[in-house]
Amino acid sequence: MNITIYNEAGEVVRTLYSGPSPFAPTGVVATQLSQTAGGANFPVQIALVGGNGPQEIWFTDNNNGQQVAGGSYFVQVKTVDTFGRTTTYTTGITVFGVLTSSSLEIFNSSGEMVSALDLSNLGGVAENFSVLGKSAAIGGAKGEGFTFAVTAVTGSGAQTIAEKWDGMSASGQPASSGVYLVRLVTTSQGQAQVIKIIPVTLLASPDSGPKETLASAAVAPLPYSPDKDLGNGGMTVCYTPTAGETMEGRLYTLTGGMAAFGQDLEGASGRFVVPAGKLASGIYLLELRLVQGQALLGRRVLKVAIVK
Repeated sequence: MNITIYNEAGEVVRTLYSGPSPFAPTGVVATQLSQTAGGANFPVQIALVGGNGPQEIWFTDNNNGQQVAGGSYFVQVKTVDTFGRTTTYTTGITVFGVLTSSSLEIFNSSGEMVSALDLSNLGGVAENFSVLGKSAAIGGAKGEGFTFAVTAVTGSGAQTIAEKWDGMSASGQPASSGVYLVRLVTTSQGQAQVIKIIPVTLLASPDSGPKETLASAAVAPLPYSPDKDLGNGGMTVCYTPTAGETMEGRLYTLTGGMAAFGQDLEGASGRFVVPAGKLASGIYLLELRLVQGQALLGRRVLKVAIVK
């Protein structure tokens, strides 16, 4: 027995079952069920008439795992008896399709998703967002974090709402210092589209010692690719600043030659760029130096990669 989903053009969309028939059905009934949790889709229940055989659930996906567009589809059940005779039953079903949804996804420099903000309270499709400030300090169990202004197009015009990320990961732990990428994603008919990406810098609570300051330093993006640079002009270094202390970065080749230099020109702003856009692909050593006036308070060496 085969249970197959076809679109209006007669093309196979999804093969739900192919195997022995537990009984000889006399018909097929397809019923659209309630929307799944989270608003993903409206699954279809397929029941075989004439026996107590198993029911199939079609989650309105195709054979590639993608959600199908809303519209008319056909469910076909085909059986072959012991004499080779084929019996076919077909019924139509209207698929509502996947509702459009939007979210803000936050990634660290390793490309791992740290948190996601659901924008289901929008009255329409999100088309733009901005962030109030490009850096924020966090500390304790909860932090100040970031506030994002998200704009959507609704039936009555544009609507803007405020969404906040408090600097906590999805597991409830404070995120570490570093540069994060916040991207606005809209999903429709199972297809996700990235609308906009904004980098932000997250700084942990200030600490008193040079060792802790150096340990708080984070470099992004890694590996660094000039072709995917978001306008920063190089690798961004962010750290937890302490009054009177600044940081600089010296990028060396593996043979010991200095290839690039960057420093916190603003003086303990907690952020600076090491220009690496014109360097060749390869492995480099980044020496981070914490200084106070002419005194070297500490240093830390990181291995970084540039990929073109």
